[in-house]
Amino acid sequence: MQCRPPKSNNQLKDKAFKEKACAQCRSRVLEQVFRHPRRCILALGGWSNTALTANYTFKITQKRGEVYNVNQPREIDEVETRSAIPVVPAVHPAFLLRGSGNPRVFREDVALAMHIAFPDRFEHPRPDVWVDPKYTVLETLPQIREYEKYLRQEILDHGGCLDLAGDIETSGFSPFEDYILCIGFYQKDKDDIAFIIPGESLGTDIAKAALRRIPTISSSGYLRSLTV
Repeated sequence: MQCRPPKSNNQLKDKAFKEKACAQCRSRVLEQVFRHPRRCILALGGWSNTALTANYTFKITQKRGEVYNVNQPREIDEVETRSAIPVVPAVHPAFLLRGSGNPRVFREDVALAMHIAFPDRFEHPRPDVWVDPKYTVLETLPQIREYEKYLRQEILDHGGCLDLAGDIETSGFSPFEDYILCIGFYQKDKDDIAFIIPGESLGTDIAKAALRRIPTISSSGYLRSLTV
């Protein structure tokens, strides 16, 4: 940061002043960007992206993660970088420290910038190639009980802890009028398969008891994370 405009208590005047300051400094910012070669820019916060794009309506919460290119202005010559530079917009870390935003999404944006800069060292966090999900439907009681045994064995194989995600799909939000459509569990492993239990397979008390064993395992401390 080379300068910091004074802050005003009037938000409209403060915004107008920042827009004017960005317009005054933009040529200097771009000159410095293109004078020193770089593979990618990770622009943190809305105003850094405004300075690069001259778009004073830039909304960082809407545009984050959408890669755009910044081009060398014609008035800037005799610089090292000639081609456009990709920019990855991301929220400012201070935004996260205030309790807003999503740290996981922020890490994903940083990983995207690292992939663009060093594609041979960092994988793309959001692959463009769609991979059809693999899943297994557990329709019978023996299949549900077998899945419970499978989870217990996975816990032992992973040293006593396991990351497991779960979700319940319902026909609505009323616990009195709506019903369960299905329950799904997913564990990211070498097989990468989701297990789905249809609602109609939960009709017997034995099936419900077998299914209850899964969160019971979690409450006993064996599962590290379970999201339902």
